[in-house]
Amino acid sequence: MSHFQYHLSSLINPQYGYITLGSEEVYRFENVDSFFSELGYTAELRSAGITGDEFIRFKYLKGDEDQNLVCLQIAIIKYLNKHSAKFKENYAERYMHWLSECGHRMMSNAVECRECIKHQLGGNLAEIIS
Repeated sequence: MSHFQYHLSSLINPQYGYITLGSEEVYRFENVDSFFSELGYTAELRSAGITGDEFIRFKYLKGDEDQNLVCLQIAIIKYLNKHSAKFKENYAERYMHWLSECGHRMMSNAVECRECIKHQLGGNLAEIIS
């Protein structure tokens, strides 16, 4: 299954700030800070000099890349489900099915899931996708 990628704003190109699925733009950020915030980035981290992108790399993209990519995908899907009409219309059903499979693996304590951020926090599927 294709995965979502985020492309952040740039001082050089203010039009650069969106989420894609493959080559298709699914969502354009109105406020990149809200995206970071919903992924767990706080004002305290900003005050400490940590950027939103650094936070995402530290929280979601360290260690086991495949596993942490799943955690990042869950966070992006949750964000899109809340903010993107295009996602809801064109992709939500397929990705909600994928999330239910992830939830099933969480509940069965599957090996590939034991170190996942969502598993460690005891995240339940209803909370993840709400």
